[in-house]
Amino acid sequence: MSDVFSNANDLRVARTELLLRIPPREAFDFFADPHHLIDVTPPWHSLHVHCPEGSDWVEREARFRMTLIIHGHGADWELRVKEWEPHTRFTVEQVDGPYTEYRHERVFEPYKGGTRVLEKIEYAHLGGSLYQRLVIQPELEMLYSFRHRRVLEKYGLDSVDDSDGNSSVSHATG
Repeated sequence: MSDVFSNANDLRVARTELLLRIPPREAFDFFADPHHLIDVTPPWHSLHVHCPEGSDWVEREARFRMTLIIHGHGADWELRVKEWEPHTRFTVEQVDGPYTEYRHERVFEPYKGGTRVLEKIEYAHLGGSLYQRLVIQPELEMLYSFRHRRVLEKYGLDSVDDSDGNSSVSHATG
């Protein structure tokens, strides 16, 4: 039971992969648009993105705020675009928010005439491995499963035929 109070710096890693029939440039532009993030987030999370007036948040060192509902409670995040390589990759990290550490990288690779979107989410939280297993991991799996379905369905982005399937989420302890 002592693991429930483990060090908040226990870094966890979640990885996702999505295969799309659109070129990397188009996939990048889709994921870099904060309004698309709202469209592909489960409605029960009530996501709102707050960008500074007149700014385009998708540039290096840009900051923005998000508000969403997690398990019935509002969570405010301040995030910063840490790395920005147009049409190739970008990384967003938490400045202030619900995690003790949070970093989310998206990489866009050409793949069979389309794009492989690789996501790596590194995070740490209070609560230890029991909280991770019972709350955080199932929530992330549900969120990314929903998000990938919405990208494929709502925006007509068909998955590339591949023996590995079109979407996956995996977790590891760093």
